[in-house]
Amino acid sequence: SGTTPARVILQFTATQTTTRIRAYRDSASATNGQTVIVDNVSVKLAVPDRSYKGRGLQVVGTLSRAVVNTGNDLAAFSGFSAANYIEQPYNPDLDFGTGDFSIVVWLKTTDATAASRYMLDRTDSHTSPTAGRLRLLMDSSHRAAFWPRDATTDYFATGTTALNDGGAHQIVAQRRGSNLELHVDGRLEETVAITAGGNFSNTLASLFVGIRQDLASQWFV
Repeated sequence: SGTTPARVILQFTATQTTTRIRAYRDSASATNGQTVIVDNVSVKLAVPDRSYKGRGLQVVGTLSRAVVNTGNDLAAFSGFSAANYIEQPYNPDLDFGTGDFSIVVWLKTTDATAASRYMLDRTDSHTSPTAGRLRLLMDSSHRAAFWPRDATTDYFATGTTALNDGGAHQIVAQRRGSNLELHVDGRLEETVAITAGGNFSNTLASLFVGIRQDLASQWFV
């Protein structure tokens, strides 16, 4: 029909050694002339989720991975770009709604440019999200920034500590009741009151790690 092909990402967890993966199109009614072409299928081992939920993340392209300390299975990723990043398709476990939640990130960077660098972005659109959005980044002044959005309102919690000194920093972005909090290295640096709906769920959202949803503003080590 001349329709532009769409990129489709599916997440699948094998439960036994004989599990098979099938790609097919299902239609509510039989229609002559419908054609589906499946090409360039890529099956990759996901980055394992260390939580009890066990929902892995897909590495798109190639990233550098190095263990934090010898003998430790905790690893750090680097080399993010528009072609190299981490993505997770819609995950209902990340639809926090109006409930409390926390996001914890460890980072290192020496970036001195006056540009935003994204740690993670969960949304369906950078310019026009249809529902909630979760953004955690380093702003152009090199401070941690937690900028979530509900269906109508953006919230801006921005820290004070410069993160680009090359050292390891822990960022905790969380919701506690009617407030959003941003902690840097164990210190509370900003609290913002939730004044509107405060529902940050989005059933169309994907999670992007190390880059913004539109594949810009990638993290830089």
